[in-house]
Amino acid sequence: MKKLLILLVIALISKSLTAQITITTNDMPSSYDTFVVSFTIALDSLWSIDPELTGANYSWDYSFLTPDSQGVKRFVSVSETPYAYQYYFNNQFMFPDHYSSHASPGNTLTFFQQVQITDVYDFFKNSTGEYSQTGFGASINSIPTSNKFDPPDKIYRFPVNYGNTDSSSSTWGFEIPNTAYYGQSKKRVNTVDGWGQLTTPFGTFQTLRVKSVLYLTDTVYTDSLGMGTTIDKPNEIEYKWLGSGK
Repeated sequence: MKKLLILLVIALISKSLTAQITITTNDMPSSYDTFVVSFTIALDSLWSIDPELTGANYSWDYSFLTPDSQGVKRFVSVSETPYAYQYYFNNQFMFPDHYSSHASPGNTLTFFQQVQITDVYDFFKNSTGEYSQTGFGASINSIPTSNKFDPPDKIYRFPVNYGNTDSSSSTWGFEIPNTAYYGQSKKRVNTVDGWGQLTTPFGTFQTLRVKSVLYLTDTVYTDSLGMGTTIDKPNEIEYKWLGSGK
């Protein structure tokens, strides 16, 4: 009887270690969270990875990846961003769909020589049903502006479970008076295509794998030429492993 009980306990523990997890709103970032992010450009290692390999109770072993550099991803409250950035993202009554939970410093962008986007903050909304990017604030040619995604880009829909699929579309754009207009439309298609153990140089984690395919179209109009065009960009694919609280 003792042996049977011990074997049963071992079986239950083993099952719990390999059971798939569920990702909810509680697993998303919050204001003042900071995360160490590792980067690699080790092409020999990266070319050996087939990102399409996935499935139920799968084991992804990326322990061989060595960081070339590291940085810190941080999240701040919306009220800490420049005041001009907050127009859409800190007004619950006028813009409830874009009223945001937190923000994070983004990347500097350059469109041609005439348009420079600096001091970028990306804004995000975390609700019980979804985690979305509501837009961004930036200094565009030294002019602080607030730019909303209409509608917001839905990054995850909760709960995130293996086998889920969803899609969303969003657009945004800005105009530099007497210079140019730039905009982008995006369609995101998400598939939760795997669950299991992810091993990195920093440990092994129980995860869900989300594959996102992004269909992007740019719209550009140049005042000096009096003409514009739309450009279908190559599709982008994101592979993301989500852990409980990670």
